[in-house]
Amino acid sequence: MILRCALAGEVVALKCLLPRYHRVKAIRERTKGYRDRYSIDSPVAPRILDSTELTITMEFIEGQTLAERLEARIERRQALKGSKAQKRALHDDDVKFVREVGLAICECLAELAARNHKHLDLSPSNIIVVSDERDYRLRIRLIDFGQNFAITERVGSAAAYRQAVLYVAPELIAHESPEESWRCDAYSLGVI
Repeated sequence: MILRCALAGEVVALKCLLPRYHRVKAIRERTKGYRDRYSIDSPVAPRILDSTELTITMEFIEGQTLAERLEARIERRQALKGSKAQKRALHDDDVKFVREVGLAICECLAELAARNHKHLDLSPSNIIVVSDERDYRLRIRLIDFGQNFAITERVGSAAAYRQAVLYVAPELIAHESPEESWRCDAYSLGVI
């Protein structure tokens, strides 16, 4: 569950561990250590203000997830008149959007690599698309760092796990050592 609230004059996101996970020690420990593991002084990630066994407090990032943006594009396309093939065909604005988003994600991953960090759970729902009115550039911010799919595997439904691992590198699913390589994020980018 995510709550948006004001804290000391700043709007923050307060991620609360769902009650059904309160008794799972591994999840509580992972939540408590989130700030230490994923605090990155970088414009591509939110500032992590605090993490406890039950909550993570971080900078709130205004914008839509890439998943929401893609869904809206699909809905607009479905509303068009024409055949199924015409509705599914890529148009110039689609190619422009994919190029802009892809390049922006690459810039974020390069920034993480320069700071020796990895995301390890890159998916459209963990990418916030932010438009910058100053120069009309599309900007990307990454959220929900870490191997969250592993938690879904242990305590989530089979359907939730299948959805979560669509974007995850095979070596992470096989529980091989992900800390040694940025390739896991490159794999996820390719799937996106």
